[in-house]
Amino acid sequence: MYKIRTTMDVISSLKWRYATKKFDADKLLTEEKLDILKEAFNLTATSYGLQPVRMVVVSDKALQQRLKEAAMNQSQVLDASHVLIICVERKVEAPFVTNYFDRVKEVRETPDAILKPFREMLEQKFDNQPKSDTREWAIRQAYLTLGNLLTVCALEEIDACPMEGFE
Repeated sequence: MYKIRTTMDVISSLKWRYATKKFDADKLLTEEKLDILKEAFNLTATSYGLQPVRMVVVSDKALQQRLKEAAMNQSQVLDASHVLIICVERKVEAPFVTNYFDRVKEVRETPDAILKPFREMLEQKFDNQPKSDTREWAIRQAYLTLGNLLTVCALEEIDACPMEGFE
């Protein structure tokens, strides 16, 4: 399932990558490639491991038309077979941190004694820092996931066009 790549393969793929200006409507992203992108998104490293981001996959043309209007009428939004929207959490506070650590404890079977100091430090940090700082931090995590997705798109030869500024 996973391909072994040499450094030259990776560099060659990155040289292939470009911001697509016009998507070919006859070329659709396959479910297999979409699954690769979803897994890459989920596996992207983020600060503290908290992953305060979500990804919405849109392939409905009527919704894409509405998104195009909200994205300064950039045609790529409508022409692409799929639009991947990276969203940031609105609230990263103690409950968000606690839920994350509860999941780590469950999945990795990590004892609470090991997780507790880090969890408590992050709960305090996010509850006490200005919400604007937390939002800026979350946005930077979105850019980390975007960068990783663009690299995976290059490796998989998936045309992509990063965009921001949806209103």
